[in-house]
Amino acid sequence: MVTTSPTHGPTPGSIWHGVAGVPITDDLLEWPPDLFAFTEIILKRSEAYRFALSSCAGMEWPHCRFPKWTDAIERTARDWSE
Repeated sequence: MVTTSPTHGPTPGSIWHGVAGVPITDDLLEWPPDLFAFTEIILKRSEAYRFALSSCAGMEWPHCRFPKWTDAIERTARDWSE
């Protein structure tokens, strides 16, 4: 069941509990498939994909202050997979 607040609507916690039947805990972060599922559900229900996957007019991505962005992502992915 998704609970809502009269001023705020559904919360990520209430949405996850409604889908998974359990509250959000630190254990969620320990199992990447669960974290992926949580992220997908929140992005889908909030319709935030359009913001997460597209840049705003006049915005540069990745920001120029991260000139080695691709290298950092590849290194992080390798470290995580190990």
